[in-house]
Amino acid sequence: MLNVLEGFWHFFLLAIGFSLVIFIHELGHFLTAKMVGIKVTRFAIGFGPAAFSFRKGLGLRFGSSEDEYRRRAVEHLNRLRTVTSAVREGAGEYNEYQISKAGDELGISETEYRFNWIPLGGYVLMLGQDDLDPGHAAVADPRSFSSKSIGARMVVISAGVIMNLILAIVLFVAVYMHGIDADAPRIGSVYADGPAAAVKAVNADALGVQEPGLQPGDLILSVNGKPAKAFKDLLIATAMAKRNDSVRLDVQRPGVDKPLIFEIMPREDKVTELLDLGVYSASTNRINPAIWDDPRLVERVLKPRGLDKLRPGMRLVELVGKPVRGFSDVSETEKHLAGGEPVKSVWKDEQGTIEVDLKPLAIMQSDMVKINDRDMVSVRHLLGLTPLMGVAAVNKQGAASGLKAGDIITRLGDRVFPNYAEGIKTIRKARGSHLNVTVLRDGDYVDLNALVSSKGLIGFTPDELFDKTNLSSPLKTVQRGDEDVTLPAANINFLPGSELLAVNGRTVADFTDIRSELRLATSKALAENRSETVTLSLVPFAAENNKDRETVVIPWKLDPQALKQLHELGWQLNLPTELFEPELVQIKADGPVQAISMGLQETWEMLVMTYLTIDRVLVQRTVKVQHIKGPVGIAELGTRFAGQGFFPLLLFLAMISVNLAVINFLPIPIVDGGVFVFLLIEKIKGSPVSPVVQNAATMIGLLLIGTVVLVTFYNDVANLLH
Repeated sequence: MLNVLEGFWHFFLLAIGFSLVIFIHELGHFLTAKMVGIKVTRFAIGFGPAAFSFRKGLGLRFGSSEDEYRRRAVEHLNRLRTVTSAVREGAGEYNEYQISKAGDELGISETEYRFNWIPLGGYVLMLGQDDLDPGHAAVADPRSFSSKSIGARMVVISAGVIMNLILAIVLFVAVYMHGIDADAPRIGSVYADGPAAAVKAVNADALGVQEPGLQPGDLILSVNGKPAKAFKDLLIATAMAKRNDSVRLDVQRPGVDKPLIFEIMPREDKVTELLDLGVYSASTNRINPAIWDDPRLVERVLKPRGLDKLRPGMRLVELVGKPVRGFSDVSETEKHLAGGEPVKSVWKDEQGTIEVDLKPLAIMQSDMVKINDRDMVSVRHLLGLTPLMGVAAVNKQGAASGLKAGDIITRLGDRVFPNYAEGIKTIRKARGSHLNVTVLRDGDYVDLNALVSSKGLIGFTPDELFDKTNLSSPLKTVQRGDEDVTLPAANINFLPGSELLAVNGRTVADFTDIRSELRLATSKALAENRSETVTLSLVPFAAENNKDRETVVIPWKLDPQALKQLHELGWQLNLPTELFEPELVQIKADGPVQAISMGLQETWEMLVMTYLTIDRVLVQRTVKVQHIKGPVGIAELGTRFAGQGFFPLLLFLAMISVNLAVINFLPIPIVDGGVFVFLLIEKIKGSPVSPVVQNAATMIGLLLIGTVVLVTFYNDVANLLH
């Protein structure tokens, strides 16, 4: 309940912030219109009917005050007529000038300030300007929009965009005066098959660096020649890169005298569909205290690792006798692990130290598997051998379907003992319906009918059971880069669920043993660069141990490439980076002058990036339409910023203000940029664009904007459900 209330509060703060951005934009139009003598009849936040309004001389009203204003003006004008004149019943026979004059005489303002029921956008309504009917713009009134000079109208139209840019600068200055935390521009980990893993530094030979690729702990000094203030600078530069253009990184590596220079060609990530280098931000050595807020995380994350006796916020200060300053030191230690012997770790806080022996885990292969036209999942395997799929934890939805933590999934729909990718694929295909599920629980088979949500979930956290030797359906192909790669397990056939008893006659107890025995059996063949055939002894799956099960021995031929991959697999400490707090850097100005400079620079960079994004979507096609956020996505993202605090929210609003300025000044009819183009044409040809052309262009603009809103709305909802 508390989380729901916090969510509503954050959304309320975001709504206030959006209203401020829109108010400032419209204030620009309003002030300049007043300055050049244009009559402004309405200043509105939002669209649709008025929720409430204010007009000087009438006060606050529920709904619009327009009818009351005009009625009083007409009554006043009627009273001023001679006794012998016919009294007019409406305002139709009075022009706008007479209505305004009557209002002034009554002390009632001509401008209505209103907040509308649909709080998206806003507008200023000026006499003689109607976006939905530009052909009706010519009004015979000296205070109408159309009666003013082209220069004056250009000033009014562009003022909203200018005010948005000014607001962005002010917000950025406020943020940088206070300071804002961001992920440090340091490499935390490198994806083994990513573009950054194998590339050689341009000056590697000159600096005596032998190891290829970026390494954990590398500090990014600059990206494409620009100083890197935060890790996001790398992510943005990569995502915004032109297709087939490399990204230049200047990197400071511990122990290397001068910066290393890398030219890395980004590659489209199969999950995000954005250009990516395959690198992740760094973490500190401090365990995240938020884990203790959820007893389920303590039970599921800390306890299996022997870390449940730690105190919240303790720091990992030592591994195998060597100091640990950040998570990159954990990665460095893992490189030198030679086997599965326990590793001594020392944790410290102000209350003292605690020692924990960490059992290394045998690293398995990890590859991307396509499960539908849009989605891919990462699957761990050993040359294509995959473990059974279990249930690590369940939520209310899963519990309602009868699932329990510890269940072993034996059937999903028509898939028997599915591997992880098959399981996720089967569940996603049943989105919005029910799925027959069979699980093994305490030695008994339990049949369930699970509800699959519209998000394609049945309410459980999957567990890959590498601590057993039962094999699920073998993984036959994966995607590496742009290629489909066939795995060695595609060459063998066995019943899914079978228990692997031995490799070359040597007994195995879990996947770590399987890996070790495969390496032992093939070490000579690896040295001789030849293929090797091993034997796998398997028995069919049984809920209970059954000595009468018939053992099947199958040969498995592994080629030199498979052996190379097998023997390259190392060991890792069971300490995922998510356990630790991210390494942050505070971006803060030294004083007001620098804050203004940083605000101006950030506004300019955001302005350029927004135009670049449009180019990457429409021309380069490196950014997909589904990456563009509409109202729902912006609200969801903004609510998260609001949840981080006041200044992160200001940062988000500054970015939105710049985006609003760019979008509003695109040459699209119905937005400010389109009106500005019409004024340019009028200036060049000496007469306004014909009403027919303006009306047609306006309808096209409406259709275009409506289409964009619908598409982004659909993508936003799809992403939230996904």
